[in-house]
Amino acid sequence: MREVLVAALVVALLAGCATPKQDYTLYQRHYPASILVVSPLNNTDRPDASDTFLASIPGTLAERGYYVFPVPLSLEVLDQEGLGNPATIHAVAPQELGRIFGADAVLYVTIQGWRAGYVFETPFYEVKLLYVLKDTRDGAVIWQDTRGASYSYMPHNDESLYLTTDYYIGSALTLTYPVGDGEMLWLAQEANHDVIFSAGRGLPWGKYSPKYGTDWAKFPGLGASAAPTAK
Repeated sequence: MREVLVAALVVALLAGCATPKQDYTLYQRHYPASILVVSPLNNTDRPDASDTFLASIPGTLAERGYYVFPVPLSLEVLDQEGLGNPATIHAVAPQELGRIFGADAVLYVTIQGWRAGYVFETPFYEVKLLYVLKDTRDGAVIWQDTRGASYSYMPHNDESLYLTTDYYIGSALTLTYPVGDGEMLWLAQEANHDVIFSAGRGLPWGKYSPKYGTDWAKFPGLGASAAPTAK
């Protein structure tokens, strides 16, 4: 463990202030209690990205109040069904996956960016992820968003590190973080948390959370007047 200065930028790609707010009318109609996470489409040259992402997402969904089917068991079942290839899984109708697992919704993720490199001799990491949640009754897309996250670090000193690229504009955060092989996992978790917990844009509290319904006023189309009373 060593103290590092981390420039952590978790911002929306194809989302954010300039993008109209999402409409949650369909989400209200198909409000899922359980979510099946399938293997992501990996559009990068990093073969380890898929496994790392799959390890990063269940905890965030569960923390938000959704039941998440155990990923290793789900992948094993899909493989037995002849759906071991990510491209094949993404091409199958959500209704079929709902029949196999009994899930309310399926989360499809496309890994658009996943890289580690250097900027002016300083280690730099970034991920770019597209999330699409589909209902298993009729295949409707009930939520989607895109997030990117990046960070770089240097030994702690009096200098601050700011990064600005075509995609990322943000400020530095000082964190104590062990520098090792877990950077990409940590970064994916940051992106997941940012997109799922985003007020008015992410996923509202799930039915397994005691906070279920308390945030509906923040999500256009959910209807705050119909929100259940918090426990």
